[in-house]
Amino acid sequence: MHVKYEMCITRIGRLVDQFLSKGILVFFQEGAPDELAEFSILHTHSDLKENIHIGDHIVLCDKEFTITGVGDVANKNLGDLGHLILKNNGLRETELPGDISVEREPFPDICLGNKVKLFSVHDV
Repeated sequence: MHVKYEMCITRIGRLVDQFLSKGILVFFQEGAPDELAEFSILHTHSDLKENIHIGDHIVLCDKEFTITGVGDVANKNLGDLGHLILKNNGLRETELPGDISVEREPFPDICLGNKVKLFSVHDV
């Protein structure tokens, strides 16, 4: 396993459950403005060590998902802003350029202190 990006959840906005019920999770690094934080999962920001690609994996609160689609600006957003929009729609072509899509499996409940890791299962 080659970890490309990892974060720790530090705050959960009051509207996150509404997005979660629709299969969408929005992440921003700590310090996001309040109008973004209310529907976001805030986290520690680390360096994006390598771009995320289709076939990579994400572990979200101990549940693993396979990445099926990566939007054109998703890697830039994650690396520059710690911003990630994760959708469990299984799409290979994402709906929006900032999205990362994963297989159609329900997201787990999100808890403070949970770790999130994006990684490749292939050796570099």
